[in-house]
Order: sequence, then structure tokens, then C-alpha cells
Amino acid sequence: DPSGVRWDTLRLSVSTAAALPLATARAFDARFGVPVSQALGIIEAGLVAVNDRPREKPESVGPPLPDFAAELRGEDGRPVATGEVGELHVRGRGLLDGYLWPFRTRDRILDDGWFATGDLATADADGSLRLVGRSRSVINVSGLKCFPEEIEAVLQQHPGVAAVRVSGRAHAHVGAVPVADVVARDAQHPPATGELAAHCRAALARYKVPVEFRIVDALPLTASGKVKR
Repeated sequence: DPSGVRWDTLRLSVSTAAALPLATARAFDARFGVPVSQALGIIEAGLVAVNDRPREKPESVGPPLPDFAAELRGEDGRPVATGEVGELHVRGRGLLDGYLWPFRTRDRILDDGWFATGDLATADADGSLRLVGRSRSVINVSGLKCFPEEIEAVLQQHPGVAAVRVSGRAHAHVGAVPVADVVARDAQHPPATGELAAHCRAALARYKVPVEFRIVDALPLTASGKVKR
């Protein structure tokens, strides 16, 4: 919204459902003078975490709330070190009783009381969590993990990009490579492929730069409005 209109009655802003891009968080705070607090809400668990220091750590969803415990585990199922990426597991009083379809009871879903969220995250020394992606969407490039959300956040900062989805394409030699579907702000004058690649190279490691940029009219969305992957 380019109007510049203020929102003087605004006291609290909370973002959930997907990781909040740093540029968006900063722009919102600059515009309205209220920082955005990220929160982590999960259907199977409820509200797990809320960032209570949004200006200090705008990319964090905060530490787990008192009724929850969180643990980040590696592919071997063991807890990872501080600062390393792991799959988020949560345990607490608000967890689900079961799934309706296909029907599964709580004891078949949880691992000794822990629920595997599918979210990949890091944790700092004080336990604040930062989401980096989803386990099922990670692109493995020659053994190096590539998170579509990180690439998308970079491309979203390009002035010619309205929306973007990054996915993996199978590759015979390196396993998979990233490709990007881009919705242009001006459909008549979309950004050039070379321009988008240069924009990515300025901020990302070489293996994270998409090998192809496809200009599309729109991205497929889920019923809740998230980008369908």
C-alpha cells in the first residue's frame, strides 16, 4: 500500500502461518511504528511460540510458550547443536488427540509425547526459534541443503517481482537444482532472467541460485492462501 496512511490505533501486530521476511518486518515497523511479532501456530498443537522481542529478533518466532517444550532434531533423530538446522519437535498439554482421516490415534502419531512438525528451524542460546523451511520442500544440491523460502525471500526484494515460488528439479549429476516461478509486477515488462540471476548471486551462495526463472501469471495456492508446493 503506497498511500502512506498511518494506523494510530494499532497496538499489536502478529504474523503467523509462514516465516515473515525480514524486509517486510522492517517496512511494517517503519510505516506504522509497531514491530511485527512472529508466532508459531500449529493445528495439531495450537499456539506454540510467540516472539516477545520483535525489534531485537524480527526473524524469530520466539521461545516456546510455558506449556510447551521444543527440540530440534537432525536426520539421525538426535538433538542438534545450538545454531544448527533441525526438524522442530514439540511436546505439551495442547497436542491433538488424533487424526480423523485416515484415522490415527494420538499414540500412533506422537513419539514418546513429541510431535514432529515438519518445520525446519534453528535455535539460539536463549531458545528463540527461527524457521528456515519445511522438511519436505528442502532441495538437496550435491549434498548441500537449499531452502526454497530463503531464495524466495531474496527474490521478493527485487522490485519487478510480485510473487515467487522456488522448487527443486531432478538433476542427473547433483540430485536436484532450484528453479523459480515468478509473477511479475508488470506483466507487460517482466524482469529479465539475467537480471534475476544477478540479483540472487549478490545475496546467495552459487548453488542456491535458480537455474531457471519462469514467468507465470499466478502461483497455485492452498485453500488457506499459502503457496502450494
